[in-house]
Amino acid sequence: FEFSAITDGLGFHHSVSEPAKVEKSLSQKANELDQDLKRHIKNLKATKSDSNIHRGDLTPFYSQESVEEKPIEKLEELIAEEDLVETVQAASSELRFFAWTMDVSLVVILSAITTLLSFYSSGIPMNSITLTSEVSLSLFGSMLLLFYLLYFTVLDATEHSTVGKRLCGMRVVKSLKPISLSLSLKRSMFCLISLGLAGLPALLKTQDLFFETQVIKK
Repeated sequence: FEFSAITDGLGFHHSVSEPAKVEKSLSQKANELDQDLKRHIKNLKATKSDSNIHRGDLTPFYSQESVEEKPIEKLEELIAEEDLVETVQAASSELRFFAWTMDVSLVVILSAITTLLSFYSSGIPMNSITLTSEVSLSLFGSMLLLFYLLYFTVLDATEHSTVGKRLCGMRVVKSLKPISLSLSLKRSMFCLISLGLAGLPALLKTQDLFFETQVIKK
């Protein structure tokens, strides 16, 4: 029996003996598909990119779209960032002198302990040691000089600063950043030399002018 398609289809049911009819049918279908594609593209352009498209139960399988943060969430983040910002100001001369006094007292104590331990380890009788002896004064002076430079050079180059400055909430910075170890050494040597001038250069903050440093209070 003869079989004929219900619809024209794509033209594959036609006989090979009718090539003109097959070509016409394929051309017509291609033209319809092209028109449908152009119409679909035009509709997509007219649709807003942020419009919600109903995807039914297949929504979880689509790529997740970025969800815009709520204004209240952004406000909370800004408040949290402002809380992290430290309020700094230049330390007063009185507070700096008080912190320096505590630091120097600590250095003197460490130097005295080290001097006594040096005599004890050398086997010299402790009762023969006098504070006025030349050996005792020279050793104590050397220890004091060494501890002073090490103490202020190393600790001022860190964020924790010296003990006295730490207790007073101060630290030495340059452009609001911790100073380098070499700069801290130069600054400590300048302050040590200023002691021979009654400490006036240090009191006038001359070291900060020379090395462009600041002592700030948080």
